Amino acid sequence: MPGLSSLIKVKTIQDYLPELLGHGTNQRYLVLLQDKNQPRPTGGKLVSYSVLNIEKGKLFIETTKPISFL
Repeated sequence: MPGLSSLIKVKTIQDYLPELLGHGTNQRYLVLLQDKNQPRPTGGKLVSYSVLNIEKGKLFIETTKPISFL
């Protein structure tokens, strides 16, 4: 069919999972935790944070602290 070769391939989360889970390289993520009972424009008041490391598919929690520690 004409034009099919110009379509952009849509990727799903499955295409990114190996990289997200640390395959070939370690990954580090910052996770911000919100209190939904204290509404803010972004969703809730930031109350704490966690730093996560993923190495070869294994999750390690580096730290979890109140947001006031930043």
